[in-house]
Amino acid sequence: MQSSAVAGGATRERLQIRTRVLWTDVLVTVLVALAGIGMAAVFAGSPNIRWERVARYLFSPQVLSGVFVTVALATVAMVAGCIIGVGVALARRSRLPAARWAAGIYIWIFRGVPLLVQILFIFNLALFLPFIGIGSFGIETNLLITPMVAAIVSLSLHEGAYMAEVVRGGLQSVDKGQMEAAISQGLRRRTAMWRIIIPQALPSIIPATGNQTITMLKSTSLVVIIGARDLMTQVELIYTQNFLIIELLLVACFWYLTLGTLGTVLQYVLEERRYRRRMVRGALQAPLPDAAEGAGG
Repeated sequence: MQSSAVAGGATRERLQIRTRVLWTDVLVTVLVALAGIGMAAVFAGSPNIRWERVARYLFSPQVLSGVFVTVALATVAMVAGCIIGVGVALARRSRLPAARWAAGIYIWIFRGVPLLVQILFIFNLALFLPFIGIGSFGIETNLLITPMVAAIVSLSLHEGAYMAEVVRGGLQSVDKGQMEAAISQGLRRRTAMWRIIIPQALPSIIPATGNQTITMLKSTSLVVIIGARDLMTQVELIYTQNFLIIELLLVACFWYLTLGTLGTVLQYVLEERRYRRRMVRGALQAPLPDAAEGAGG
């Protein structure tokens, strides 16, 4: 009887806790919804925002060309950054002290200096390096470092430093015994790295790479400082002529949110597909119940 009373009291206590948690969740949800509706009402009902102009410029050719340049910049910078990151991460794991030091200094500089400063520095490279070349073969830096080139180089070098740490973290997640086992089977260290270690590190690298890609889409807006014809540059060019600053910034917000959402959905699909493959592979490798029982018997 005493144990039944204790069990009943515990059950009532759990029900009370669940009820309090439920009411707390409902209250927080209502407050967040009211705050969101209030903010939307403030924007929608503001007489200072000309929504017809927002709709007019949303799909204008000039804005769409900026969207294309933004996507192209982010894509090129991410591909170059991944290539640089893999090379630098492997250099950090090299047996040569000079390679490790060089990789460490590269990461230290390009992760420590703000991206905006890097963009301005590379764009103004001609101020202390008028010519780029070897001997009599060279080219004027001003002719080579255009706004687009400066944007690609700065974004790629900046992203390469972060991807190097992402790749290094993924490689460190693989057990060291994998490399030792591969070498003991007669594989060279480089072959073992590409065939054994890196494929096992990819599940840890891919999600972080997706996050870096979304961050890169937003970071391209910084190249507005050098006029690289991206989305933010095109928006700024328009609102300096018609003074519709808020309207054009809302257009930019719409496209950055759209691109970021598409990147998030693509990342989710890739991660779900990888998760399903791992589940199927695990199910195929698991022993059947009858076989397990027969082996146990």
